[in-house]
Amino acid sequence: EDIVAYANWLGIDMEKDADLLWIAKAGLTASLPEPWKACQTGTDGELFYFNFETGESVWDHPCDEYHRQLFAREYAKKY
Repeated sequence: EDIVAYANWLGIDMEKDADLLWIAKAGLTASLPEPWKACQTGTDGELFYFNFETGESVWDHPCDEYHRQLFAREYAKKY
């Protein structure tokens, strides 16, 4: 399931940190901030994100780092 894979990618332990699963759910449903747009490569259709103001392109959703840091802060509160 997507939520489990994303939670693991963020570093969430599904057994110990199930109470923090809301962070993974929020990350999966996060809207793209302006001026980012989702794009696909021409050859294999892989998804990437492009910032039309700066010309930057990234493979990970631009909000992923925010959710990683959010998890780290919430994790630190627990332990």
